[in-house]
Amino acid sequence: MSKKLFFALPILAILMIIGCAFPVVFAARESGLEVEYTAPVTECNVGERVALPKVTAVYPDRVASVTLSVKKPSGAEAPVKANEFVADEAGAFTVYIVVAGVNGATDTVFYTVTATVADYPVMTSTPYIPDVYLSGKTYAVPKAEFTDYSSGEPLSADYRVECTGESGSVTVLGETFVPAVSVGGNKIKLTYIAGKGDKQNSVSYDIPVMIAGETDAYGYPVYDYASLFYSHGGGIATVTDKGVELSATSDAKFSFANRVNASFKFELLPVKGFNSFGGVRVVVTDALDKNVSISLTVKKGDTDRTSTMVLNDGQGYSANGSLTDYNSGVKFEFNNVNCFIKDNSSANVCRVTECLNGEEFTGFPSKTVYMTFEIIETNVASKVNVAQINSHYFSTDGYDAIPPIVVLEKYVKNSVNVGETVVVPAGYAADVVDPNAKAYVSVTKGGAAVKDVSGTEIRKLSADKAYEFSAAETGEYVILYTAVDESENVYDVGYYTVYVTDDESPVLTLNTTLNSSYSWWSKITIPEFTATDNGGTVNTIVYITGPSAGYKVVKAGDSYTFTAYGKHYIRYMAYDAFGNVTVLTLTVEVV
Repeated sequence: MSKKLFFALPILAILMIIGCAFPVVFAARESGLEVEYTAPVTECNVGERVALPKVTAVYPDRVASVTLSVKKPSGAEAPVKANEFVADEAGAFTVYIVVAGVNGATDTVFYTVTATVADYPVMTSTPYIPDVYLSGKTYAVPKAEFTDYSSGEPLSADYRVECTGESGSVTVLGETFVPAVSVGGNKIKLTYIAGKGDKQNSVSYDIPVMIAGETDAYGYPVYDYASLFYSHGGGIATVTDKGVELSATSDAKFSFANRVNASFKFELLPVKGFNSFGGVRVVVTDALDKNVSISLTVKKGDTDRTSTMVLNDGQGYSANGSLTDYNSGVKFEFNNVNCFIKDNSSANVCRVTECLNGEEFTGFPSKTVYMTFEIIETNVASKVNVAQINSHYFSTDGYDAIPPIVVLEKYVKNSVNVGETVVVPAGYAADVVDPNAKAYVSVTKGGAAVKDVSGTEIRKLSADKAYEFSAAETGEYVILYTAVDESENVYDVGYYTVYVTDDESPVLTLNTTLNSSYSWWSKITIPEFTATDNGGTVNTIVYITGPSAGYKVVKAGDSYTFTAYGKHYIRYMAYDAFGNVTVLTLTVEVV
């Protein structure tokens, strides 16, 4: 049982004296408004992000809301995002926790965080490091930021990253690195170092590395799918004929090693005789922004037909499928465009509008995600199979027959005007088991390769960066993304068509003109003209209307005799293939 303390206001001095790290309960003046939270951070460096405690109500049914706000030493409000604030000035920041009861009563507790200026560079943006790496695979070195405040002005500081291997050898890393271990589960250390001498600052991270398999006699990879699920302690992953079996005798968490398409799906199958658990909690986090995260908790349920899916540890929704159904289990699918979650029957369960941290959710911005699976509410032997992720079924033979797909960083603009610059978005080859699958892009018009703005043909170029080309002609440009993984599975159906149209009217210019008036029976020559259009072909027509002419089509250079008094109109019309029209009119009066 966790030890709890009850304090009257203020509590910070007591917390600092005892340095407690266990849950603290604030004893409210109004009974029923007590809240519980772990002793918070009370000291930091200027520039650092400070995490606020997770506050929960001791009596949830009596509390309407709990709000945290932060005041800067200067008195201004400090923005709070993802339950953190930036200590951007020196002095004491005051954190207020306001508890509102359902009966209208309120109570407040506060504490301070003292920010001081460090004489060394401070890490002001932490690297986003995955829970686990795969041995022998290539990864980008996660980026960080250091800022030096010691001069009075914030200055960006250079840093280096060192990797300490399992043997203790140290390597200075560049843009990418290849973690390697001899035993799956051994750890490497990434150390971020900024500054020099006694003004140096270093921050280290220990990351486990798993060995995902080996190659067969023909050079094809044979995966140990269980090694893709890293246990954070207390759990074991093994491969069965139903998928990867996660087993534990107490609550356990498993991290899936690879990032996958953000429009994700997964399937869970219970194991008969071993489903004495409360449920399975799946946390899905954006691959580039850890603050964008959602959780889906599948409660075991009492029947083999339906279950309750709890979104973000809050509201529960009824869903088809159950963790007591040993044949079908549960399946969930998420659409990253409309943010709906579907169940076994492909029916919409709910739409996700908030992140796990309460921030607005509009989809995973990087279009790729990491996933964790947790067996919860158990103290006996419990097992569940992860049958598939994104339709990749985990087989006992270890071979991969599923091609990757290409996930674009941005959407392709499918309609532009002639002369515009078209952006070809960068793409990532999302493969469930191969983190090093490669993506390529080509652009053609009428089967011929199109050159980018630098003059390079966009023909099977690496899709790891964006390209631009000028839509110099109307018509259709085809952008094709392809991908291949180390098992030589090929994705080649990523077609996008960009329709180049013209919304500008043709330009009409007369080479000669006419007088404003002529006498009866005068003869004129219809003026020549020039018609141009940026969209290509332009069609023209010239006609005269007047008191006796009615509507007469003529040609430039033709002779025409005025046989009636009154006003005559010579109209030049130019139109293109996209319906853009220009009309130029000459008015002549016959007197």
